[in-house]
Amino acid sequence: MTPRLLIADDDPMIHLIVSQSLSNAGWTVRQALDGVQAIEAAQREAFDAIILDIRMPGLDGVQVTRAIRANPANANVPIILMSADRDDAVRMNGFFAGINDFIPKPFRTRELVERLASLRRLVGVPTSRPPVLADDDPRLWVDLDLAGRVQDVSPLCGSALGLPVSPRGLTLSAYLDALFTLEPADGP
Repeated sequence: MTPRLLIADDDPMIHLIVSQSLSNAGWTVRQALDGVQAIEAAQREAFDAIILDIRMPGLDGVQVTRAIRANPANANVPIILMSADRDDAVRMNGFFAGINDFIPKPFRTRELVERLASLRRLVGVPTSRPPVLADDDPRLWVDLDLAGRVQDVSPLCGSALGLPVSPRGLTLSAYLDALFTLEPADGP
């Protein structure tokens, strides 16, 4: 059975990156744009893992974690909190609320895939180990800096699509616009 993931983040680019990366890794991904939608989705559907942004409209990731954990059906679902905030208190509040892991933004999608597999193994779900990932791994991944500018991409993002777009220094949004419209992207 295909594992199911809920991603809650108000940034559509994060949705795209996580959805594409985890779909390529064999996950079915559902999306929520805010905390209220995430809670509603977790009440309606069973998920094998949940990823929450800390800062979302309405309810933040810590509040959403508390609400999800209040439902006994979700007591053991791995929850990962993501944030660009480097404050230790943010991470600690997440752990006190019941998250299983914290991933700082920017993040490597390869690491996200591996952390999810690790958390699933910890809760007793056998997972197949993907091959060791190398720099030329054909899966989709994009590394961003804190300003949201592309620092590195997998070959699938550029050469595998046959697009002559050099992403380094572009905002993720400008890079994705270039990929999907096939028009030259503006520089930084």
